[in-house]
Amino acid sequence: MPLGAVKAGLLGAAGGGAAGLTYTTTGSPTERTYTSGGTDYKSLHWTDTGSFVISAGGGLQTFDVWVVAGGGGGGGSHLDSPYWGGGGGGGGGGAKAWTSQTLTDATHTVTVGGGGAGGAGPSNGSQGASSSFAISGGSTLSTTGGGYGAVYDDDGGNGGSGGGGGGYGTRTGGSGTAGEGNDGGAGPGGPHEPMNGGGGGGKGSVGYAGSVNDGGDGGSGGTNDYATGTTSTAGEGIWAGGGGGGSINGGSGGSGGGGNGGGQAAGSDATVNSGSGGGGAGTNANGGSGGSGGVVIRWAVV
Repeated sequence: MPLGAVKAGLLGAAGGGAAGLTYTTTGSPTERTYTSGGTDYKSLHWTDTGSFVISAGGGLQTFDVWVVAGGGGGGGSHLDSPYWGGGGGGGGGGAKAWTSQTLTDATHTVTVGGGGAGGAGPSNGSQGASSSFAISGGSTLSTTGGGYGAVYDDDGGNGGSGGGGGGYGTRTGGSGTAGEGNDGGAGPGGPHEPMNGGGGGGKGSVGYAGSVNDGGDGGSGGTNDYATGTTSTAGEGIWAGGGGGGSINGGSGGSGGGGNGGGQAAGSDATVNSGSGGGGAGTNANGGSGGSGGVVIRWAVV
């Protein structure tokens, strides 16, 4: 349920014991309680920018934080039959966990990055936006937006995970950021037709290169159970998959909500709030949009 009022209670302190934590939030995060590995947790899951305001009990327990940036948009294409496209898939947004963070009685700022727009016609997609959890008086825990998928004759963009290369002249995929994601796949070409876009990289693996008639598949998403205690469902337990590349047969989007590449059609949008990349276009059409990101914190309760 959305959390908009003060919550107070006895919550598990690091190393045992209990401490009263009183807080409010903005940005309407979803509040959950669950048990994982024999420990009871409470989590707050933001899909919009907001804040976590601790008024009492800060510094008496530790928090785990998961930050996922917005995914990159898939590359567009202006080419018609018999050339069939070649837009690269967008890269997944950077995703990273921080454990055992201490938060004082203060306002801690949550920023959720939006997904990048798909490329309109013959243009690259747009990079996703960064997400962060800024600890008042401490570190800002941030990740990098997913790289854009390239138009048919360009290299994929760098990002949390790299975008797929466009399918002409052997264009390369973009580079991922260490600890956040992986590289995008190449869009091989001769140059020749059809043009086969590479898949965007994902948190779990690199994007795949395009091949004859086929766009490359997007890299797999990564898993994190801080939101619900499980690693299922895009945007709750599986995050930041790469978008598939476009061609005659579009590549599949990576697990975690990556958009499918267009098979003689536009690329598909990524799942919202998953941090995944959009699919590349497979013909005279636009790339799919990347999914917006998310921020999750959790703490042990007794």
